[in-house]
Amino acid sequence: MSVLIYRVVRCLSFWSWLALLGACTHLSDVGPFVQATAEVRSAVITAGTVAVEELKSMPDGATYAEKLSAQWQSRVRAMDGLVDYADALQSIVAAGSQGASSVGALADSVSQLAAAAGIVFPAAGTAAVATDTAKFVYAQIALMRAASALEKALEQSQPAVEQIARTIARDLEDLSAVFQAANAGILLALQEEHNRALGFRQGLVDERNILYAKGVGAFTAQEHTRLKEIHDLITSTNEWYGPYTKRRDDIQRRLNAGQTLFQAAAETVVRWGLTYNNLVLAVQERRPVNTQSLLQAALDVRDLIQRIRTL
Repeated sequence: MSVLIYRVVRCLSFWSWLALLGACTHLSDVGPFVQATAEVRSAVITAGTVAVEELKSMPDGATYAEKLSAQWQSRVRAMDGLVDYADALQSIVAAGSQGASSVGALADSVSQLAAAAGIVFPAAGTAAVATDTAKFVYAQIALMRAASALEKALEQSQPAVEQIARTIARDLEDLSAVFQAANAGILLALQEEHNRALGFRQGLVDERNILYAKGVGAFTAQEHTRLKEIHDLITSTNEWYGPYTKRRDDIQRRLNAGQTLFQAAAETVVRWGLTYNNLVLAVQERRPVNTQSLLQAALDVRDLIQRIRTL
């Protein structure tokens, strides 16, 4: 009987030791996520700088460049917020504490990230109304503060952080509207510069098309003569029409590239949010954090930047 009791006690001691060992195991290193976040911020900020420079270099583009530059400042604060959050997360996880202080620090960091993204919950007594996004994010932050351990708070942070990332991404993609306005405005100014000449040329093209619709075999001698005159007149416009179309197409290509660049930047921030989800799982499972797809997304933005600079 005593032998049996000894074996039971020994067995219980073994499992208790394993449990203690597990509790003392450090959480995963989030350093790679911090580095990848810095890469994302750098790529996106460079994208905005290049986009402003592109608009400035275009005829009549200065006004649109100023508008974009003003709107860009809030996006810079949001991208800085991503880096600040990643740095704070690394410090909290590296401290290895599962207590209330770590839980509170994590919740505070998510609140600061939300504020950097422009997601603010109105103070009590103010007339402002919270958006659905703010209600959702701050409800998740409240759940984080109620968590009993850091890992649980991390799990609760995931929906909030992903929503914040998607909000930042939408704000980035909204800047495509500036390029759409620039597209219309700059091209319209170019067209107005050549308005009379374009109208003259288009009138000739329309007249020629009407004649061709009759069929060459049905032409009168006068129409044959007129067709040759039209051909010669259209040819004479090529001296200015060729450079005009080249300039128009170049502007269009650059503006389209700018829109694509902001869309890629937005997709990269969405990827950051998804990578954060993987980070939470990696911390829970005590495995390395995989940031390869996030780094690739940042690299794709840099490739687009390089292409724009060589246009």
